[in-house]
Amino acid sequence: MKRHMRSLLCLLLCFLLFPAVHAAAAEPEVSSAERLKYTLKGISGQSRVLNDWKQDTGISVRGGTSFTIKAKKPIACLYILWDAKPRTWTLKAGGEKIVCGKSKFRHEYIELPHPAKTVTITLSKGSSIRINEIYAFTEGALPDWVQVWEPPAKYADILVIPTHADDEYVFFGGILPTYAGERGLDVQVLYMTDHQKTQKVRNHELLNGLWLSGVRRYPIINGSKDLYLTGRKEARRVYETRFLRAQVRAIRRCRPLVIVGHDVKGEYGHQAHIQNALCLQKAVTLAADPSFDPESAEKYGVWETPKLYLHLYGRKSDQTVLNYSSPLKAFGGKTAFEVAKEAFACHKSQQVYSFEVYGAGDPYDSRRFGLYRSLVGPDEDKNDLMEHIVPENWR
Repeated sequence: MKRHMRSLLCLLLCFLLFPAVHAAAAEPEVSSAERLKYTLKGISGQSRVLNDWKQDTGISVRGGTSFTIKAKKPIACLYILWDAKPRTWTLKAGGEKIVCGKSKFRHEYIELPHPAKTVTITLSKGSSIRINEIYAFTEGALPDWVQVWEPPAKYADILVIPTHADDEYVFFGGILPTYAGERGLDVQVLYMTDHQKTQKVRNHELLNGLWLSGVRRYPIINGSKDLYLTGRKEARRVYETRFLRAQVRAIRRCRPLVIVGHDVKGEYGHQAHIQNALCLQKAVTLAADPSFDPESAEKYGVWETPKLYLHLYGRKSDQTVLNYSSPLKAFGGKTAFEVAKEAFACHKSQQVYSFEVYGAGDPYDSRRFGLYRSLVGPDEDKNDLMEHIVPENWR
């Protein structure tokens, strides 16, 4: 009898477990994409320069040029790093054409309609453009470093507004890995200056850092030149109008629930940081006023942001202090502080300076933020930028 009961139990267990086992077995394994070697015809220069892992090298190509990429195995996708915002261009493979470059992403991922061993790229007519890298892959799961960007958010949970590339880690610490990478919130970054005319490689570095941090929305980059100005009056003349308009437009475009900005003292007194913070205090109000910049008001509508935090704002006892020391599942147990330091390291051109990701005890502690404006009351627990905010209730 006992033997009979054991047999029945075994059969019952097999019956209960079989669907799960069968489902797991039926799930196909996704092979890894292979990075392909290729030959390049139609442009001068060595093709190896476009496949050398160096984002500060490349080949200048005249507008209207057509060139081919040929590999021994079918190419399923391309990953191109442009030196500047690309114009639209045409890709031809297997008799089909697609128009690319519409996104203006400097790091552009293109999936071919059908894998092909030969791909033809035709640039739009006009001035030349420099290409830093071209990577080709077979079908399969892409490496983590390939950036497949999404367009800027229409409904951002958090809008982070650093002045320069790397400020998002130095002064804002682990916000990006915490809220974008770990919690999966829609995080948008707006940079107030553009390094294109001063140090181009920084635009590659910022994208690499954002991607490593878990951000998937392509950043908005204001066109203001990166200048170090010592006088408040001069900084206001150079930046105020451009900063204020760019902030209002981004707020209306992205409709953030939370905005995070700089210290009103400019962190260490940097005048561009100061203008960023001062303009932002005005921008959150002006973004709800249709009479200011009516063009963007008509295009995006107006928006009143529920919460604005400024770095180090107010009394310490009133500040929201974020936790960057707990392990994050999305990053294999690394802390937000550790991920922020790795992302800051992506800014290789800036490692010669004395900046770092500031933590507890530092004068520029990147965990501390003061609530400058709130439509949902004061923070009580003071440990979460999203306190009292339920995104679903605002959409």
